[in-house]
Amino acid sequence: QLPVILVVGVKLGCINHAMLTAQAIQHAGLTLAGWVANDVTPPGKRHAEYMTTLTRMIPAPLLGEIPWLAENPENAA
Repeated sequence: QLPVILVVGVKLGCINHAMLTAQAIQHAGLTLAGWVANDVTPPGKRHAEYMTTLTRMIPAPLLGEIPWLAENPENAA
């Protein structure tokens, strides 16, 4: 079995969703290798708080963060 990488959409509700998903991964007997933060919305007032809490509570290392892009880079000229 391959280890799992959890991708978390950083937005309202992400902490609960990430914790339930991490728990489900562990209950399935899988290894949670790490997690990636995906900034699916522009970072708001709570972004740093979400990241701190997720880093503290997810039982695996943060592997990276995908930043919010205001527009599709392929369309930017």
